[in-house]
Amino acid sequence: MPADWLLRTFRDTLTQKTFAESFPIFLEERRAHLRRTTYQDYKTRLTSFAYVVGSRKLSEIGTGDVIEFLKSHKATGKWWNNLRADLNAFFVWCEKPPRKWIASNPVKDVEKFEIAQGIPRFCRPKR
Repeated sequence: MPADWLLRTFRDTLTQKTFAESFPIFLEERRAHLRRTTYQDYKTRLTSFAYVVGSRKLSEIGTGDVIEFLKSHKATGKWWNNLRADLNAFFVWCEKPPRKWIASNPVKDVEKFEIAQGIPRFCRPKR
C-alpha cells in the first residue's frame, strides 16, 4: 500500500529549473497585474539575486542564501523587508500549483524587521 501512494504522489525532485530560468517566467506572468514601478522593482531585485544564485536549482536555494544576499546589500529595516518581500513573492509563486517547483519557501523563515508606524516625534506639529 505505501508503494502505491508513493507512485501516485512522487514528483521527481519537483523541478530542475534554475533561478535564472524561473524568475523571467514569474516576471512575465505578473507583468499585467503590477504597476510599472513595482514590476521594475521586482525585475531589479530578482536580477540582483540571480547574480548570486542564478545557475543553482530552485530546490538548492536555502534560507541561508537569502539572508546572505540581504546582508550583502547591507539591507536593514524597511529596505530588508522590501527585498525580502520581493523574494518571498517569487518563491511563493514557485510553490503554488500548477508549478509546484519547490517543496518549501526559503524566505519563509527569514526574519522581518518591525518598523515603527506613524509620524516620527520630531515631525509632529507643536501644540
